[in-house]
Amino acid sequence: MKGAPSVLLGRSVWVTSVLILAIAAALALRFQAIGWKYTLTHDEGISYLAATCHQRAFHETDLRLRSVPAIEWKRFLQVEDRFCYGTISADLATYDIHPPLYFWMLHSWSLLFGVQLWTGPSLNSTLAVLTILALFGFARQVLKNDAEAVLVAFTYALSPAIASVSIEARQYDLLALLAVLLVWQTWRVAGDAAGSRRRELAMLAAFAFAGSLTHYHFALVVVGCCVFLFARLKRKGLLRGLGALGVGYLLGFLVYPPFGAFGQARRQAQPFDPAEIGERLRAVISTFEPTHYLFGALAALIVASVVARRVQHIPTIEYERETAAGWTFPLIVFLGIGGAMIALYLAFLSPVHAMGPKYLSMAWPFFAFAPVALLRTFRWVGTPLTVYLYSMPLVFGFLLPFGFGSGGAKPLALEADAQLVLIDNSEAGILPGIVWQLKDETPVIAAMEDSLLANVEVWLPHLDERNLYISHVSYRNTLEKLRQLLGVIHGAGYDVEPLGSGSVAGGLRFAVRRNR
Repeated sequence: MKGAPSVLLGRSVWVTSVLILAIAAALALRFQAIGWKYTLTHDEGISYLAATCHQRAFHETDLRLRSVPAIEWKRFLQVEDRFCYGTISADLATYDIHPPLYFWMLHSWSLLFGVQLWTGPSLNSTLAVLTILALFGFARQVLKNDAEAVLVAFTYALSPAIASVSIEARQYDLLALLAVLLVWQTWRVAGDAAGSRRRELAMLAAFAFAGSLTHYHFALVVVGCCVFLFARLKRKGLLRGLGALGVGYLLGFLVYPPFGAFGQARRQAQPFDPAEIGERLRAVISTFEPTHYLFGALAALIVASVVARRVQHIPTIEYERETAAGWTFPLIVFLGIGGAMIALYLAFLSPVHAMGPKYLSMAWPFFAFAPVALLRTFRWVGTPLTVYLYSMPLVFGFLLPFGFGSGGAKPLALEADAQLVLIDNSEAGILPGIVWQLKDETPVIAAMEDSLLANVEVWLPHLDERNLYISHVSYRNTLEKLRQLLGVIHGAGYDVEPLGSGSVAGGLRFAVRRNR
């Protein structure tokens, strides 16, 4: 195995062992974090409504403003119709902005395991393992060095920026996998100047097709692949490669026309606001915070290794001239995809919430080549840096669970004591995460603040001796309307005691007891 650091990976068994260790550690990290979950996050509620084919039913239900057992709301999170893939697509086209592939997969996964807190995360963890393996294969072909390829896979497996993404039932692990597969396949097709291998072109089209049904931003990866083909292929091979990508996207368009998503995107669009630029810049910076300590520690170790090399002779790592720059292509891909996503965000073409580690999931696999870039740039540092680069992702990976949990959700106080739970936000991203924690038989009244204020006579008589009021100021809800509702409740003869935040991020709880 030419070019590998022989003191560490002189035999292929070591490569296999480290790859297995990376997968095992990645799964252990994710399963540990899954064990900390006790409710659904905002986006997970929407995902499960879609995957259980209840998205339309939830939005059109007449349960709002009525006192019903919590189980009546929970049934929207359970699979009742099997293999209802057409319903998933139709509901997404009306109420969502995302294509259906991940939700089809989540539906199939739910048929096997039911809908639990770990259902989506376990699917994502499986996809993450496939991404690790695909990334290893891609790195092995690009770098021509098994030791470095397994380092890339190991770095991605325990990346602080991506590990938390797997804990939420969303499509971002699938997006990362398809990005790696498409870029890898583009590299393979570009290696065939004539572009005549039909199997390779068919796979290129298949990955483009799957990506088009996963997320509309996948088009950024396709554009980058087209640019790479332009740079590497002559006319005949170029036309075949571009044709394969075009066929893949055309098939995706035929299976799921994106017209509904365009309408949703217009409704989510936000006008340019100079006052918001600072907030968006801070969101971009915080997205990269999980990587800061890693590269700060790398810089410190480089200095320490230079000092150590002056004290004693340390074996160095040698590379062949033709592979010396093999890491540049993946890092260019990272800069291209990540830069485009950030540019869209800063140009106000993405919503204000659409920045964070999960939104750069297509780019992170290629960022995992950064340690290899350091190894090759500072190859004179020698073995200490090599040892460090293999060991530190593991250390940081197992420290990561202390930095994230289940989205800030906490079990509801007074759940066992409350005779009725009043909820002033019935949106798809809010209500599922609240009712998930309630006992099935607990009476629930749920509606938006406007509806509650306009129909006081409908719900107020249902309040009992001991009630729990859960408020969530988002969507059309405001703090002013919350104060009005609290005034209505207090005026009807109830004492209201603030209990602080809980249930889902941003929620407020109040104990509502009849004033004797």
